[in-house]
Amino acid sequence: MIKRFERKIKYFLLALSASFAIALLRGFSLMSVIDGISVVAIVLLVATLCKIVGNIGFFDSFIFGAKLIGELLRNKRDLLASGSEGYYEYKRNKRKNADIGDLGFTAAIFLAISVFSAFAVSI
Repeated sequence: MIKRFERKIKYFLLALSASFAIALLRGFSLMSVIDGISVVAIVLLVATLCKIVGNIGFFDSFIFGAKLIGELLRNKRDLLASGSEGYYEYKRNKRKNADIGDLGFTAAIFLAISVFSAFAVSI
């Protein structure tokens, strides 16, 4: 529980520093800070969605096939010996991403901050 909280704080501080770096590159103003926060939120959201797709296993068969072709070209594996058991073993041993919720939480916080601050500035 504490490690997960530390990970959320780490993601939040990294995202905050990245958004202020973007704001400094654009010339430090309120709108540049809001733009930096929204850019970081979108990047975090895309990273979260990529990790979700990876955890679902959407591209697993393609990745396994590419690895298998590479092994076959290097003569490390026999084609007949690597039937469907190899794919199931690959799926079973595949590592899952555990920090999807932390990235998604940070992305949601930054997206909410950017939306509410953009509305507050426009009023």
